[in-house]
Amino acid sequence: RRRVRAAVVALQRQGLGNCTVASLADHLVRVPDCKAPSDVSSTRSASEVRTTSLASGAPETVDVGQLTKTKEAADLLLRASLEMSTRGFADIGDLITTLIKGAAQLLQADRCSLFRVEEDELVSSAPGKDGTDTIRVRVGSGIAGHVAQTGEIVNIPDAYADPRFNEEVDKRTGYRTVSLLCGPLLFQGQVIAVVQLLNKTASNTGHVPFTDEDESLFRGFASFAGVALSNAYLYHDALGERRKTEVLLDSVHRLGNAGVHRVDEVTHVIREAATELLEAERCTLFVVDRGAHCLYASTDDGQHISTPIGKGIAGTVCETQETLNIADVYAHQLFNPDVDVGTGYVSRNILCMPVKSPEEKDEVIGVVQVLNKLSTRGGFTRSDEQVLAFFTQFAALHLTNAKRYAFLVQSQETAMHLVEMQSSMGSKVQPRGGIMAANDVNVATAMAIELTPEEKRLVLTDEFDVHEYGMGTTKFNRLVPLAAWIFERLGLLDAFKVSRFTFFRFLLTVAGKYRAVPYHSFVHAFDVTQTIACFLAKGGAQHFITRLDAFALLVSSLLHDVDHMGLNNSFHTKVETPLGFLSTASGTTSVLEVHHCNLALEILAMESTAIFAGLNKEDHATAYKSLISTILATDMAKHKELVSDFLGTCRPVYDKENPEHRRLATAMLMKAADLSNLTKPFNIARLWAILVTGEFYYQGDTEKAVGCGVTPSFNREAKPDLADTQLGFIDNCALEFYGALASVFPGLSYTVDQLRLNRARWAKVKAGGGKTRANS
Repeated sequence: RRRVRAAVVALQRQGLGNCTVASLADHLVRVPDCKAPSDVSSTRSASEVRTTSLASGAPETVDVGQLTKTKEAADLLLRASLEMSTRGFADIGDLITTLIKGAAQLLQADRCSLFRVEEDELVSSAPGKDGTDTIRVRVGSGIAGHVAQTGEIVNIPDAYADPRFNEEVDKRTGYRTVSLLCGPLLFQGQVIAVVQLLNKTASNTGHVPFTDEDESLFRGFASFAGVALSNAYLYHDALGERRKTEVLLDSVHRLGNAGVHRVDEVTHVIREAATELLEAERCTLFVVDRGAHCLYASTDDGQHISTPIGKGIAGTVCETQETLNIADVYAHQLFNPDVDVGTGYVSRNILCMPVKSPEEKDEVIGVVQVLNKLSTRGGFTRSDEQVLAFFTQFAALHLTNAKRYAFLVQSQETAMHLVEMQSSMGSKVQPRGGIMAANDVNVATAMAIELTPEEKRLVLTDEFDVHEYGMGTTKFNRLVPLAAWIFERLGLLDAFKVSRFTFFRFLLTVAGKYRAVPYHSFVHAFDVTQTIACFLAKGGAQHFITRLDAFALLVSSLLHDVDHMGLNNSFHTKVETPLGFLSTASGTTSVLEVHHCNLALEILAMESTAIFAGLNKEDHATAYKSLISTILATDMAKHKELVSDFLGTCRPVYDKENPEHRRLATAMLMKAADLSNLTKPFNIARLWAILVTGEFYYQGDTEKAVGCGVTPSFNREAKPDLADTQLGFIDNCALEFYGALASVFPGLSYTVDQLRLNRARWAKVKAGGGKTRANS
């Protein structure tokens, strides 16, 4: 009685307030009181005792052997209960070991295992050859899964006769299971664990089935074991939540101290915090580069990682915006084992989650990838997913601010750089990094493409149809060798000491920095370059500028829209994109043009693509000044100012020896080529009109998505008439512009002639009845 009462007191101290002597006794096999020896009948067997029930007064005969076993069972159950109640909650694994040993001893089982219920799985961990072996079973699957699902005790005398038994476990371990007793540990009516006992042992008969009495003993054991285990879980959950809160607060504090001055410092804090929060081995934070259509990351040991969007685990998460929680990475089709081979690291499990913009919830700005859960080899849990999702909200805010600050700093540097370039070109431009030059294999592949004699002839005429070489066509890869042929045919590579290999690398690098937008793609850049070549050759413009001017102009035409996003300057300004902040900070509206200049300078400054490297100091300065001037001149906001300066300066007499005349001439030629789709044969011009209108619609859709006012002519739903838009631009801008150009360069009057022909065709289309759409 004293031992029972002591067990009750100990259990009450552990939170079992409703445990009493009576409730404990309900789970123990009661030992009947014995009468005095004089009351024992001499005619009874020595193994039997007559007793009287207090409830009915009826006599009851008890087997002395059974009585002994009952006392032993009660004693074992009591000792197990005391040990569970006094052990505490410091180590759940230690408590589980105690439960397993206690159950096996109490029910005389050869082996015992305990499965924890973790969401929709049962998890059991046991020592193995290489550390800890973890077994996972779905709830509802197998015997243990059935018990977890139903809460019933299952007693099987012959395991191999039960279809739910998995024989593979015995085959793998070499063990032979005969009898099996499997029961739940409950807390507040919920199954929190499943105990599975194998092979009841008997000293004289070997393995025997578990009995009804064993089931009763298990119920008594389970009532205390369930409470003890549940309290341990609650205690550790509380400790875990406290630790997570402390880590989260510390991480937010560290992020605040890191500020926004260095992106690498912010990403380092985010990686450290995520690793600690989720109790993982390591973490990688990928940052999205939409321009390059890839993710990039830096590790603490200085390694740089890059992966395309849509490829691999991180790339797929970025593209789908869906979290991936992978328990076994080597069994997953997206995992690339070569990464482990190259680094020597062994990946087991991964939790990969998108980091979304705090301003645009559908925009992914990064991907956080956490590797190898430390506390269990089973992988990351749903709770881990919730914690990481919460943390990434803070991470996204700081990452966005850091990137924005870095962009503004770079923009200020760029603005100063451009000013210095314009004023004094005496020194070489230094690359800032961030652009990957085309590799040798791609260069060799492009150089191996053979152009046909017809292609070489047509590319220097206005009959050339660039749409045959558009994105998605089989001829698209021929644009680079065609561009090289233009420079070779005009003798510019030899004249300025540019090797063919370097020039091909330059062309491929430039092409790689253009985006797949409807209009401002590399196809447009090539078209502008091809048109300028026609201006120089067919139109005679080469006689009005120097050969160096022509070289710089053609290079500028290739670079003039590099990394165009399909969104114009007004969009970046009114939506306040990072590029838009540059406009506000520097006081210019040429947001995109400055961006194009910046990238152009970086590409030309790289040693492997430095096609201006062969120029002497004076020509080097002149080429850069010309490049910047002509690219900035493509801003339509400066259109009228450019035309006015050109006519006021270059008429009535154009002076080729005057640098200002040549600067304005090259700017006008670039502008004319940039708008030249209006002056091409009608079938070619019409396709360009459809493409540019498609890009206008893309911007209108984007404006609508971000909640700002939609530019009227960019509204897809308004369905502006294609003929109307073309006639309006020709009448209000193009005819006057090309007329001004031809008034100084008479050889370009053919552009005005074709423009008038196209106007007549558009007028005929409009008069024919019915509207023409961008997709017609």
